[in-house]
Amino acid sequence: MNEFSAGMNDNSIIEKIKESGVNLQELLNIYFTSIDSGNPDEENKGRQIIIAFLRKEPQSCLEVLSFIKSHQQNPKKVRSFFPLLAETGHQSAQEALLSIAGGFEFNDVSKMRAVIALSTVKYISDESADRLMILERTSPTMDRDVKNTMLLCIGAVAKNAAFPTVKEKAINYIHEKLNTVSGVNDERAALALDAAGNTGSEVFLPNIQQFIFQSKNEYIVKTAIKSLANIPLEKTENTFIDMLKSKDNIVKITALQTLKENNQTTDSINSLLLNELKKETDNDKRELIISNLLKEKKNWNTLKAIAENSKENWKIRKIIFSNLPIIPDKNK
Repeated sequence: MNEFSAGMNDNSIIEKIKESGVNLQELLNIYFTSIDSGNPDEENKGRQIIIAFLRKEPQSCLEVLSFIKSHQQNPKKVRSFFPLLAETGHQSAQEALLSIAGGFEFNDVSKMRAVIALSTVKYISDESADRLMILERTSPTMDRDVKNTMLLCIGAVAKNAAFPTVKEKAINYIHEKLNTVSGVNDERAALALDAAGNTGSEVFLPNIQQFIFQSKNEYIVKTAIKSLANIPLEKTENTFIDMLKSKDNIVKITALQTLKENNQTTDSINSLLLNELKKETDNDKRELIISNLLKEKKNWNTLKAIAENSKENWKIRKIIFSNLPIIPDKNK
């Protein structure tokens, strides 16, 4: 691969490939072999060479399609070819991924990988987005996991797509899915809530809040809260504050867990947690509050004082001492 990649300029790469007489099939085989080399630089060079080739020769995406089809029995190695098509990005590459997603000759793992890759294409076209939604809507015999992946990826398309028309279509599609559920306790809403979160759009906040605060289904409540993680915290801050003040244990604990898992906080949330820590008597909740407070250096002296209290619960003291850096004693 090194003889083609010097300079890593698309035009120069193509010229060198043409001069050498090497065809795409040979390049694909070389790249396929390089995946086992244990040399990430070599593998990356191979990727860039093939992407350069496909960008100049869009019709060659059909060869990649055939290559994936014939190597499906080796999923660990062939998985690298899906993001390769996504990075190529043009319409022919998008159509290749859609052909895999809807093709009966491809297995379910390949279909899911194709859809996931497609959802990362920045310049996904209106046509490709439409085809993806049609596939999700009109494939009754398709494996459930594949269809679920499609809906989640339609949400991701809304977040990643550069074209406003594509974003709008994807958001409207998820809205439509949420509107088809029979109520806030309907478990069919869970997947649509995940997809809504994947959009990263605050337009879904009213829907998500409704499920959080009105549903009696614990699974739905937890799913709705966790879906907030992909929406910017400055948009969801007030919702998190309401949840942290909630008397519903499931709501409060799941909100604390979500903030902890995603390493998120704001000054307002931090101040609220400091106050909650003073009032909270349940040690499980106190552990979660402390885990969140440990993120901020300004809380360390307060937490150190709690840990140094010999009357404090031993688990609380252990969590603090295990996670705090050594803080010099100001009195020494």
